[in-house]
Order: sequence, then structure tokens, then C-alpha cells
Amino acid sequence: MTVPSVPASYQGHYAGSVSRFAAYAIDLAASTAVFSLALAAISYAVHIVTGHNVNWNRENVVVAVIFVVWQFVYFGYSWAVSGRTFGMAALGIRVVAVDGSVLEPRRGVVRALVFPLSFLL
Repeated sequence: MTVPSVPASYQGHYAGSVSRFAAYAIDLAASTAVFSLALAAISYAVHIVTGHNVNWNRENVVVAVIFVVWQFVYFGYSWAVSGRTFGMAALGIRVVAVDGSVLEPRRGVVRALVFPLSFLL
């Protein structure tokens, strides 16, 4: 007895708002930790090379701008390369095209650029 072959579909179920928010919270924690470690490494390297201490401050506009750019890079690169971020991978969520196919890299970058607008809506 043979089982008829069924075409495989990459389209699964839509992720709910709770799982999307949980993935975002994981991503925010992970990207902030990586950013903080990078700042610490830069401070250490500057201290070793020049002997001066560098203190990063949350009120510093340059640090805030670099953090925002880092967030765009984190999300944009992740979506462009694999269609998921670390938090999304942990929860089994993936961004796909409307037909269920793999997301094009260009669309991943555009998604990261318009991502802040989703909080306004």
C-alpha cells in the first residue's frame, strides 16, 4: 500500500501577537546585550591603547544614535539573511513572503526600515 505524495508547503500558521511580542522581547534583550558587550570591548581596547578611560552614558546622543542604527542592522541583517532573528528562531517563527516562499533579502531590509512604524499603528 503506497501513500499518495502530498506537495510540501512552507506556509504554516500565523504567529500570534503574544509569540511575536515574546520574540521581540528576546531580540531586544539579546541585541542590547551584544551592544553593551561591544561598548565594553571598545572601552577596554581604548584603555589598553591610549590609557584613557571611556565611559558610555545613556544620555549621550552619539551612543543613542549608534544603538538605533545597531537595532536596524540587527533586525535587517537577520531578516535579509535567514528570515528570522534570534528571538524568532527560539520560538519557531519565520518571516516569509505572502505565498510562503523564502523572504527576499531586499524585503528583509525594507521590513527593518518600516518596523518602527508598526508600533504607531
